[in-house]
Amino acid sequence: MAKSSRPTGTTWSGWANTYQNPNGPHTVVCCCNFFPALPAALCVVCLCELVRVMRKLKFHEKKLLRKVNFLEWKRERGHREAQVMHRYHVTGRDDYKKYSGLCRMVQKLVSILKQMDPRDPFRIEMTDTLLEKLYNMGVIPTRKSLALCDQLSVSSFCRRRLSTVLVRLKFSEHLKEAVTYIEQGHIRVGPETVTDPAYLVTRNMEDFITWVDTSKIKRKVLQYNDKLDDYDAMN
Repeated sequence: MAKSSRPTGTTWSGWANTYQNPNGPHTVVCCCNFFPALPAALCVVCLCELVRVMRKLKFHEKKLLRKVNFLEWKRERGHREAQVMHRYHVTGRDDYKKYSGLCRMVQKLVSILKQMDPRDPFRIEMTDTLLEKLYNMGVIPTRKSLALCDQLSVSSFCRRRLSTVLVRLKFSEHLKEAVTYIEQGHIRVGPETVTDPAYLVTRNMEDFITWVDTSKIKRKVLQYNDKLDDYDAMN
């Protein structure tokens, strides 16, 4: 795109807002080097110039905008999604969306149960079933009350992922190493070898996590602890 000069008598802010790119009616052109920017977006220089030339807010405008945060969008959830995915090494965003959907579903069910009569047999039965299910999954610590279900979050499900459980059980030092062990087929849950780090470990199956019999890492661990059997050493 050919360079253009700013119209005389026009401020940077007014010119940047009125100049239209021939490629599209909603494309704003960067006023520093005149490169096409994203739709309805300005470069840093443009924003700085806009802030400099913008008039001072009036008293009522300050009052109206005192609680408005222009740096974070509500749908970004305060960047919590990225923090949780980084902390628990969740590589797929679909997993986060599934966990979030489960949390909303449980909280909606809890809200419906709370609206019912506490002495209703159906409410008592469904409450016991829900608490028992979530407790066996390991996402709530006890089966005492529905208040625990309101505290359910995505982190509750992430803590039950196989990679996170391996770190807690001292099979590995950090999550990245645990994910590598799982993907390479060194870990089994019961008789089944698991290669998916997103595998959710229930409370009952947590005691059956161990190394695969043919794993070289298991052999190294037994050899280091001086527990390697002669038969295993020969094989």
